[in-house]
Amino acid sequence: MKRLSPVYSFVFASVVFCSCGNKTNTADPQAAQDSINAAQAAAESKAAAEALWIADSQKLANLETPDLQYMEAKGPVKSITYSEPTMRYEYSRTGQLVLIDGYDPFTGGHQVDMERMSLTRNQNGEINNCTHYESSEDYEWKNGRLTVVDGAGEGYEWRITYEYDDKGLLRAKKGKQGFVDGGEQETINTQYTYLDFDSYGNWTRRKVNGDVEKRVIKYFTITRPSDNPDDFDPTVRTYNFRGKIGGEKDCPLQIGKEGGYYVVASGKKTLVFADFDPKTSELVIDAFKPDGVKYIGRFTGKVSGKSYKGTFANGNKGKVNFDLTME
Repeated sequence: MKRLSPVYSFVFASVVFCSCGNKTNTADPQAAQDSINAAQAAAESKAAAEALWIADSQKLANLETPDLQYMEAKGPVKSITYSEPTMRYEYSRTGQLVLIDGYDPFTGGHQVDMERMSLTRNQNGEINNCTHYESSEDYEWKNGRLTVVDGAGEGYEWRITYEYDDKGLLRAKKGKQGFVDGGEQETINTQYTYLDFDSYGNWTRRKVNGDVEKRVIKYFTITRPSDNPDDFDPTVRTYNFRGKIGGEKDCPLQIGKEGGYYVVASGKKTLVFADFDPKTSELVIDAFKPDGVKYIGRFTGKVSGKSYKGTFANGNKGKVNFDLTME
């Protein structure tokens, strides 16, 4: 992920200081030219940073991934919360589903029960199986969309086909459900009618066979480049975080413009910035294995000066408090 360089802000501040506190020696052509060159470089650097911010914003706004499509969503989705029943799906900034109601459904390290499910992906990164406590479903995809569901559980089996309209919205689920032993079957025909959409084009209210379904979607943001060199933005600077997480003896976090990694005895782990709110100083970072696909956990906390205090949660074993210092 491309990150913005803070260099322009320091150059810009230096130029402003010189222009306000010192008079240019017009008798020295070279000094005058140097001043012009410095001002031009600062302007070009700021313009470049602004262009990168715009490009990153547009890329995030148009983000599409299999994990997002699985929940019929697109864009910089941070979380989706459904009501009746209440379920919360949390995403990384790269569009990967990482948590469902606070647990990681992909690790296999949790117990599948009435409250939890287990998901797997195929080689294309598409979710191809969902296992509940007493049921399991296999998914087929075509052209980036979920199209067929084959399931079985509690003595039943079913096959459902998904139909979409010309805008890519789920229009209907049709199929049959019956006893595994081949007994009587019933027809499935679920119709969807959409009522409200948000600014990213994701539905927030729809009718499902006459009943209203609602969901609340929150999104990631990108902080606009600042002219103030004192403004803290961890996504555009490089720091070494050092601290201890659980039983790990050493956990330095190296964060750069393209993301970063943290290191434990078992080797490097990749990092993806999830979000930073300059108003509250809250920083969220998602951690993955080196392949960038296998999710490990999430760092959450607040930045104050050179200190960072928060928690690390892996989605299965709860949260561990830690203190980190930026060097």
